[in-house]
Amino acid sequence: MCRYTPEGINKFCEIVGVTRSRNIQDMGLLEECCRHDLEDRVNREMAVIHPLRVTLVNYPENKVEFRKVNNNNNSISIIS
Repeated sequence: MCRYTPEGINKFCEIVGVTRSRNIQDMGLLEECCRHDLEDRVNREMAVIHPLRVTLVNYPENKVEFRKVNNNNNSISIIS
């Protein structure tokens, strides 16, 4: 089930405008407006559902590395 934000719907209506004739708009435009609205407000998360096992032969066996990355590339204030 898709959930659309009020701001995304308002932006969609602003782009489409009001007309007296019947017309059809692509659902992708509504989804793009909602994505653009949520881009700065929502954390992005990803998960690996079916991981692939890899054996590295030229890497120390007990060494572990961690990387910290920004959650949103457009905003420095949102860091996971």
